[in-house]
Amino acid sequence: MDSRSRTPEDVVDEGDIFPQSDDRTLETGRMVNPATGRLTDYEEVWSDIDPLQVRSDGGSQQQQQTGCVVLELKNDEQGQRGMLVCLGEYSQGVVRVGDQFAAERWLLEDGKWQRKFRVGDLNLPSPEVLCRGPLSLGRKVFSEDHSGSWSVVELKHEHSVATLSST
Repeated sequence: MDSRSRTPEDVVDEGDIFPQSDDRTLETGRMVNPATGRLTDYEEVWSDIDPLQVRSDGGSQQQQQTGCVVLELKNDEQGQRGMLVCLGEYSQGVVRVGDQFAAERWLLEDGKWQRKFRVGDLNLPSPEVLCRGPLSLGRKVFSEDHSGSWSVVELKHEHSVATLSST
């Protein structure tokens, strides 16, 4: 996905990753600078964090999950493309329909998903939608307005059972 291009496969943004000693990662690479249109070297520093375990409802027995769910929207006939990733207490996604683009970031705080960032007017499935039932590879998920069919393309959960009260 690229917020500036309808053909992201034509966009070159490649970098090399170098772990640092302070729980950060240095990325260096080359990409087209959108301000100048020229291929330019870049450096980015990323903070490495471990996602927290997230509770999933299971009655009085609840499971702690630290995992990753990746959803993809791809409908070339409608000009729809999107990617949504949920990892622990984080959810972030982007979507493009024709020339429209949107991005959202959510954070689970005090047991409730809170939208922390949004740009654009297109709808992505909210994290609550992902929590409404068991997920499996290939399962279809819809945004609240049913504007697109998102497919679960990656699913990894690490489980440990703990006794917790239902919330």
